[in-house]
Amino acid sequence: TIQQSTSSISNTKNDSIEIASKPDENGFLNYENKTRGIQMKFPADWSIKSIPGSPGIFFFSPESSYADPANLNIMAVPLPDSSISLDAFTAGSIENLKKTFTNFKLIDSHDSDLGDLKIHQVIYTGTFGQDHGKFLQVWTLKNGKVYTLSFGGSPAAYDKFVKMAQKMIITFKIP
Repeated sequence: TIQQSTSSISNTKNDSIEIASKPDENGFLNYENKTRGIQMKFPADWSIKSIPGSPGIFFFSPESSYADPANLNIMAVPLPDSSISLDAFTAGSIENLKKTFTNFKLIDSHDSDLGDLKIHQVIYTGTFGQDHGKFLQVWTLKNGKVYTLSFGGSPAAYDKFVKMAQKMIITFKIP
């Protein structure tokens, strides 16, 4: 079930999605995915897509293009071991990033709170294939799942949209 607003959405997973029909006073719409158990506000001029075969929901900036994309995605994936701590998950995630990206450079890594959620945030740069990018990732563990919010793009796209992505991330909830 999808309740559509002025934003565009491509839904390929039969998720139960609701999007506010009118932006709030800050120009944000409320996105709620009852199937995945997540909520987040996003700018009315951003588009949303779910990609077949991907556990993610992707929010694209209004000026994104294939050549210079900027997007924020949310993934909710079951943990292989529900007893893993946030610290242990973080250590493994950073090691995976080092293996995935050439020229990996960790700029920031710290624990924080997001509402009632304990989170870890990293900012890094790296090259994947031919593309060099800058990224902000936040993850939390809850209900046997890891919820990861990733924002990234070319360094120029990152710099242009990171403040908006941060505003989106602080509205993220797992009801």
